[in-house]
Amino acid sequence: MAGITNITCRIWIYPSEGGENRRITGKIRLLSRGSNKSSPSSSGPVPKEISDRTGGAGIEKRGINMKDMMSFKGYFGAVHYSDDDRVFFGKIEFIRALVSYEGTDVDSLKHAFEEAVDDYLEMCAQAGREPEKPFKGSFNIRLDPSLHQRLVSHAMNEGKTLNAFIKSILERAVSPEFHP
Repeated sequence: MAGITNITCRIWIYPSEGGENRRITGKIRLLSRGSNKSSPSSSGPVPKEISDRTGGAGIEKRGINMKDMMSFKGYFGAVHYSDDDRVFFGKIEFIRALVSYEGTDVDSLKHAFEEAVDDYLEMCAQAGREPEKPFKGSFNIRLDPSLHQRLVSHAMNEGKTLNAFIKSILERAVSPEFHP
């Protein structure tokens, strides 16, 4: 029989640059199931797709899109369903720490997600660490050197920095006029 229980959960905090990984252990309310099947809240190795730090290729591999997300306090949580376990589950996306949650219905999943965000923020505060932000406003992109050169050339011709040039291209690409 399924029920709500408090269990110990480990959240891994990864440093931005250098430093050591830290593990924070605390209590988080999760759904307890009567089966021994593996779940997002079970211990064990984390699949590569789930440990993806930015949500880039990992998100695409798992078939998640922003319509399958919840948001709370600037954090985004994935929504999945396991028919075998008859439970909804997910993890906070776009951060490197692995924070998962689950519920038996939409309301309990949303509540568990919001509790997970609050617990993550509280554990970071207790550890004296700045919580990761899902979108910092910068990202790396790997380009072919010839494309990089052409972009710099076009930016210079427009009297812009490469950053300003790329930003204007990206803004146009996601503008409502471009995608009516």
